[in-house]
Amino acid sequence: MRQNSFYKSRYEEKKSRQGSYLNNQKFWTVLNREGELVNIKEIIKHKPLSLIIMFSLKSCPACMHERLIWNELSKIKNLNVVGVLNENRTIENEAWISNLGLEFPSYYDTSGYIERIQKELNESHTPLKILTDSTGRVLSYDGPHANISEQYEWFNIIKNEFILPKKE
Repeated sequence: MRQNSFYKSRYEEKKSRQGSYLNNQKFWTVLNREGELVNIKEIIKHKPLSLIIMFSLKSCPACMHERLIWNELSKIKNLNVVGVLNENRTIENEAWISNLGLEFPSYYDTSGYIERIQKELNESHTPLKILTDSTGRVLSYDGPHANISEQYEWFNIIKNEFILPKKE
């Protein structure tokens, strides 16, 4: 339980720094897997909540472990899960994505936005997970974790605070 309270305080510290980072920035254009430019705002506006996962393919061991949780979250009805890769669109990267077995759409960052948002949120590593509403307002965010149980803990917090219907 000690780890739980430590993580909860870490989450509260990050919660105090969140705001409207994505809303204040001009929404960025990403490249879909077919090579077409798409605006992120157009992708996230269709559901009340979006989890934007910014990650790297080859230099991110945490991404390989967390992808199973991301797939699980992509099955939640009112949550839009979107992957944005800090990579160029290449045949090799397309093969990596296909082999990962991701069950949600993935895009390529063509504008360097991932680096800018990492700097604003003081998160230097991937995966960076950002929970937004349909307008792009940041509700919560989190970086990589040393172990999968910490990752599940953050996802449980956002599920309980934002995703699951409130009981009155």
